Amino acid sequence: MYLSRRTYVKHYDFKGDKNFEITVKQGGEIVPFIQPKKISYLITEVMYWRKANAIHNWFVDNVQGGVDDCGTYDVSKEQLQELVAACKEEIKNEGKTENLTPVSGFFFGSTDKDEWYFDALKETVKVLEEDFAQQEKHEQYDYYEYHSSW
Repeated sequence: MYLSRRTYVKHYDFKGDKNFEITVKQGGEIVPFIQPKKISYLITEVMYWRKANAIHNWFVDNVQGGVDDCGTYDVSKEQLQELVAACKEEIKNEGKTENLTPVSGFFFGSTDKDEWYFDALKETVKVLEEDFAQQEKHEQYDYYEYHSSW
């Protein structure tokens, strides 16, 4: 389970001092066939979950239209804020809400609301809130993608 961020880095002169500068090296040497001014996006991993089936189920229900097909789906910041709110509510109520219901499935892990379950929720809140804060600080508003593979 992966959440990635797509950051637009295309170099345009109208941005002035906010232009990105991209350098791609391999073995300490600049890679000649990659032209930095032609790079449009950087895709970076924001979060990786393992066997956090309740969070995966949240993405299936709230982002993927109920289809669990291991595809890649665009996720808005607002949707991720809803996920953070659901995680916080579940933590606050000690797992007694139905916001993040564990589900069974192939390689999905435990369906118990145990220590692993709550650790995944807490880590999700921490990582996403830090990511949102960094984007605000740098006035950078990126796109997110969720992908799962079983």
